[in-house]
Amino acid sequence: MGRLEKQLDPQGGPEARLAVDLRELRRLAGAPTYREMSKAAGYSPSALSAAASGAGLPSVGVLTGYVRACGGDVEAWCRRRAEVALVVTAPVIAVTEPAAAAEVSEPVATARVRRRKLSFGRRAGGLLAAAIVGSLATVMPMAIWGAPSCMTSDHGQPVPAANCHQLSAH
Repeated sequence: MGRLEKQLDPQGGPEARLAVDLRELRRLAGAPTYREMSKAAGYSPSALSAAASGAGLPSVGVLTGYVRACGGDVEAWCRRRAEVALVVTAPVIAVTEPAAAAEVSEPVATARVRRRKLSFGRRAGGLLAAAIVGSLATVMPMAIWGAPSCMTSDHGQPVPAANCHQLSAH
């Protein structure tokens, strides 16, 4: 027998409510073990257990496998997950006046604030480096050789931007 699952508060937010309902679906399916469910779901027992932990929103794949293993309506549960995802990722509204607090909808008011560490992946870092090098390639010649020329003269020599009007007179 596996260990007992941690008690969840159904009022603990949308993710906790989803987890409580997933556990109820499992109970109604005859309380199969996560190891048994794993065979039907195609996900590890720990992934299935995490889906019903309330610690976060399960991925669509894990949720689908969990629900399928319990004989539930996959389409309905995916819709439910999408609704929870909207609430969880909704922007948090800062309320400064007590009267304005009544105007905030319940799902938005109970949404958890998620703080993520900003980081650049390799691709983003490469793009940032390319942008910096590109801007330096534009600025450095100006700093070293002066203002850019707008075109070349008949002799192939650059004409300073200040003298461009002279070329149009020719």
